Amino acid sequence: MSVDQHLRHAVCDRALFQGFKKRFDPRDPVRHAITDWDALRQQMTQRDYRLVIYARCSTSGWLRDWIAMENVAMGLHDDPAWVEETMELA
Repeated sequence: MSVDQHLRHAVCDRALFQGFKKRFDPRDPVRHAITDWDALRQQMTQRDYRLVIYARCSTSGWLRDWIAMENVAMGLHDDPAWVEETMELA
């Protein structure tokens, strides 16, 4: 196993983060796109491939994936309030 490599991270600065965090609004109906859970369950039980559920359990892991550790370190120096805001979302 190795560290993930990205062409570009989803969030590189505060401006990109403002748009990115809109995806996490629990009131957004797009987040609840699955309407027929029984059909999804049936489809998943008939698949011929492995089902992987990806769960990240650490704040630093989320930030590393979203922002990159270098940008987190720079943010802690240049804009600690922004890093704090990203940590609250993670």
